[in-house]
Amino acid sequence: MPGLRQTQPQINVRNMISERVYWAALIVAFAGFSVLVWYKLVPDGAMEYNLGVNFFTGSIFTMVTIVFLTWLYGLSEKARWKIVKEEVFFSIERSLGNLFNVILLYHQRGPDIRKSIMMEKSPEDRKRICLAELKHLKEEKEAKFDRYYIKDLIDNKRTLEFEFLSVARRLDSVETKYSKFLSPQFIRSLMKMQDAFSDIEVATLFGSKNKEPKKSEDGEQLDPEEFESTFEFRFVASAFKALIEELYNLRSAGIEFSI
Repeated sequence: MPGLRQTQPQINVRNMISERVYWAALIVAFAGFSVLVWYKLVPDGAMEYNLGVNFFTGSIFTMVTIVFLTWLYGLSEKARWKIVKEEVFFSIERSLGNLFNVILLYHQRGPDIRKSIMMEKSPEDRKRICLAELKHLKEEKEAKFDRYYIKDLIDNKRTLEFEFLSVARRLDSVETKYSKFLSPQFIRSLMKMQDAFSDIEVATLFGSKNKEPKKSEDGEQLDPEEFESTFEFRFVASAFKALIEELYNLRSAGIEFSI
């Protein structure tokens, strides 16, 4: 889908486990084979003695080199992260704040929520009210989203790109580049948000292929209230609820964004 993960990445073992575990496993495997050579292959005559000595001492040197280079690489990675950490989190907070602001456009209580936040002059008070309002939205049993705005989103690809897919790409870039420095809970929230963005895109793609006015079973055109029963509306509303939940989780975890 445009704007999201367009191709499946190649499976990389080092992406599935931590760097330390990967290199530790490699060293253990190398050491195990070296012990096999020295205590089994050489005594049994399967390998000539001098060749076995050279292989064993060379293996020790190689393992020490790997350990040193791994340690050096780790220090280098941490140093680079310290340089960009503040900027990365600023980008995340700005993206999440923009996303929350956009979602409020689609919620019936959005104008009131935005007004209550913007009335506060202190950034800290805005963030506090932002968290409280996210909690209320998250706990709503029946979220009240504006059907007219959602219909415009479904019918307008530019709205989709400007309001959602651009944010999706920025967050996906952060996840791809800096996932090793972020907590598993943080990565989990970003992944669930990407799923929600995909759901919104699916709904708009489905709606774009069905441009004719929606009709009820008896052939009459659906009125605005009946539009809320369509697949597209329910899919987008469900995605909005998922985004609100993850915004709340990230805000509760200390990502201090606001509108």
